[in-house]
Amino acid sequence: MRTWEELENLAWQASSFSAPATSRLLAALKRLLQNRTHEQIEYAIRLIDENIEYYFQEEEDTAIRELKEALHFDDSLHNLFEWDYSDGEVNCYPTHRAIEYIQETSYLETEENTEDYEALLGYVERYGIDDEDDELPNVKEFELVAVLALKHFENAMSGFCPQTVEDEASDIDFPIPLQEWKEFHRKNAVSDLLRAWNILRIAEYDFMSSQRDEELKKLIKEVKETTVTNLQPTVLFRQGKSVIDPAQYAPIELIASYMRNHPTAKVEIRGYASPEGNAEFNQKLSTARAEAVKKALVKKYRIAASRLTTKGMGVTDTLFEEVSFNRVATFNDNAK
Repeated sequence: MRTWEELENLAWQASSFSAPATSRLLAALKRLLQNRTHEQIEYAIRLIDENIEYYFQEEEDTAIRELKEALHFDDSLHNLFEWDYSDGEVNCYPTHRAIEYIQETSYLETEENTEDYEALLGYVERYGIDDEDDELPNVKEFELVAVLALKHFENAMSGFCPQTVEDEASDIDFPIPLQEWKEFHRKNAVSDLLRAWNILRIAEYDFMSSQRDEELKKLIKEVKETTVTNLQPTVLFRQGKSVIDPAQYAPIELIASYMRNHPTAKVEIRGYASPEGNAEFNQKLSTARAEAVKKALVKKYRIAASRLTTKGMGVTDTLFEEVSFNRVATFNDNAK
């Protein structure tokens, strides 16, 4: 990969005649990858290429297996395979036409008709990210996506560079006229540039999401085990309400999963209220919130009621720095 300085020079040249806003695109990528060295970015490009190739190969293998299963129901598919008989068994092998058929019938999406970032994200979702990779320590998903965008950006800059195109066409036996070759490169460069923009937007969204997660972690104080909880999930409530919002079922599901994985766990659910309103009302409200969460665990997630206790803790403004965060139910495993 070229250095940032070389890319900035190419971006300036491209902006001057056919690719506006390239410098802005590059600046955004540079910000996202500011904590990575040139060597780490080059390593990430190789890693991404390998992961994408592996993902597509797995998808192809899966599609071929599905196609072989479909042979039992569709005789017209037989001509997509080569057949032989050995050791008393019938064997079939996919031909090139079988791969084309897979692509045409959407059994397999290829790099030509699918954004390769989808394959990258598919690989990450399937296998996760190696946090212990010494070559690329503590890599974040948004960084991998940004590197992929950078790869497309560099490809685009090569296509916009007249000297590069002319050098490729300088051979006397080159079969395409120079002007046609330039136009071909320009179209490919525009396509790569659009891909880079699209993937950049995804990387920026992932980055902002990760920043929001970090900010939330900072907002939530470390709370003393003896007074609050030793299980992290919390359920937030609206002011003056004990009804569980749909979005708040995620932490309840985490607790349900925890209790299934720890059959001896007995969890106390503690309800709290923020300081608004009178003390008597807030005491009842905090109890109602704890009871609402218990009911959800029992009715929705089939956790035995005997493993759950509730306690209304009344008013607090000390759990979290953000006042509204104190309208919560927390969890404590009493077996710990």
